[in-house]
Amino acid sequence: MKALKVLLWLCGIGFMTAFIFAVLPWEMIGKVYLLFGEEPLPGTAPVMYLVRVTNVLSGLIGVYFILIALDPPRYRLLIYYSAIGFMMCGVFCFVVGLSVGVPPQFYLGDGLFGVVIGLLLAILASRATKTQT
Repeated sequence: MKALKVLLWLCGIGFMTAFIFAVLPWEMIGKVYLLFGEEPLPGTAPVMYLVRVTNVLSGLIGVYFILIALDPPRYRLLIYYSAIGFMMCGVFCFVVGLSVGVPPQFYLGDGLFGVVIGLLLAILASRATKTQT
């Protein structure tokens, strides 16, 4: 159970860092892209809107994981659904990345993260359930 709680807290805190990027000045977001060797995104209104809304949604996912981490046995079913969602999102990242032809660094991290975290959530939730019964 402890490993599951740690993973849920790490996911929660990690996703909640996205709240920071929802409010950072656009120029600072561009500098973060440069740190990772990427070209900054264009500063058009639709792109800025999508980036900021996506970051707020990612932060809210972090809140969701922290709430689940507070009582994993109670939210066992949500943990399994989250695991499935992570794995599906990871596969989706691979498929979309390959189909649109972007360089692998765009989708490999997201795809691997989704699949690995999804598998870990499913395995740890299953183990926690077995040890409780």
